[in-house]
Amino acid sequence: MNGVFEALGGQAPGNTKNFFSGVFMMKKMEKERKKWAGVKMAFLPAIFLGLLMWTGAAWAADYNPLPDTGQTKCYDEEGNEINPCPAPGDDFYGQDANYQGLQPSFTKHINFNGTGDDVTVDNNTKLMWMTGTADTDGDGDIDGDDKVAWQDAVDYCDDLVYAGFDDWYLPDIFMLLTIVNYGTYSPAIDTTVFDCELSNYWSSTTGAYNADHAWDVHFRNGYDNCFIKTNYYYVRCVRDGS
Repeated sequence: MNGVFEALGGQAPGNTKNFFSGVFMMKKMEKERKKWAGVKMAFLPAIFLGLLMWTGAAWAADYNPLPDTGQTKCYDEEGNEINPCPAPGDDFYGQDANYQGLQPSFTKHINFNGTGDDVTVDNNTKLMWMTGTADTDGDGDIDGDDKVAWQDAVDYCDDLVYAGFDDWYLPDIFMLLTIVNYGTYSPAIDTTVFDCELSNYWSSTTGAYNADHAWDVHFRNGYDNCFIKTNYYYVRCVRDGS
């Protein structure tokens, strides 16, 4: 064996047996390392999938679908009501009323906590709304004088102290649309829990195309529009509930 090392131009170790024993142990350790590396790689997809399922479950637990629109009737293309609504495979099947989701649910609190102010809580979104239209001029009546320009609407809600809270704000367009009831009109809102004027209400959402415009909702019919911010519209403030 020593001749092998000498033929390669090297000097044989003093203890050839110990040398090859060490080489054997190194190879064994390398083999074990690769084996466990393979095990780790095999488990990585399972670990990743488990984490994905866990985070997905956590997300699903927090997710609340948007409430239904309130539209329960079906119509044909000419506006004629179809009663009962079409079944799967029938003409005009697949419209809003064929799919009844999470139903709108509101609770009206009169004289909330003895403050003299009325609020309406959306039981789905947990948002707390002013039950009535904002009395922006403070005269105790709701009329055309309570319509204000967009910036004044933003400022009014931001400064508002109402029902014992001072964290009110002007709702964005998505929020404002959640209280529209598309199954009724004049007004397009549940009048058992809200007071409403048959007119436009400002949202806080600025238009993307024209930044001097903002979105609003007309509560006679539930239409949303984007008009110039200097227009005068009504205000309904909102706050995050619990």
